[in-house]
Parts: sequence; structure tokens; C-alpha cells
Amino acid sequence: MVQHEISRQMKIRGIEKVDIQPDLRVNLGISIKAETHTRETSLVTDPGTFTYIGQRRYTWQAETIEIGKYKEGSLTLDLVDNSNNQPAWIGVLEGILPENEKKT
Repeated sequence: MVQHEISRQMKIRGIEKVDIQPDLRVNLGISIKAETHTRETSLVTDPGTFTYIGQRRYTWQAETIEIGKYKEGSLTLDLVDNSNNQPAWIGVLEGILPENEKKT
């Protein structure tokens, strides 16, 4: 899907794909990383989680709790000049990936 869209966009801009000695090479890099969203507890937002032990002896300890998981992705597109092996253009796209919708 990504390769097809790259080919389509380049064709719109007048750049045609050739197999023998192209002027440009396309390098495509995709990275996906699973992340965990956390937050730290506080006495204001989580007052029921502290421990009371007798007179004037109570403790509060902040904890890091997980509140969600998500995937973060990045796509890098390099157009490389084949004559000198130098980048002619570099594009980077980063963001949080949408969850896959379950097919019913």
C-alpha cells in the first residue's frame, strides 16, 4: 500500500519508474514500537491509596500506574541521487498508529 502510493505520487510529479540505471533511488524505512502510557499517583487524585498506621504514622508512596498501551510508528522516505549517492530529498512521518478495527 505504501509503495503503491509512493509510485502514484511520483508519477503525478512526472517521475517514472525505470529498472535500468535510474536517476533516483527510493529508500523506505518503517519502524513500529509498542509503548505504554503511564501516570504517577498523587494524594490529590488517589486519596484512598495511602496507608494509615496509628497516630501520626501514615505513609504515602507515589506509584507509576499503567493507563494504556499504544503503538508509535515512523516512516522515512529517502530519494537518493544515483549519480553521487547523496540524498536529494528526505521525508519523515511520525505518529501514533490507530488501533486495528476488528472485522466482524
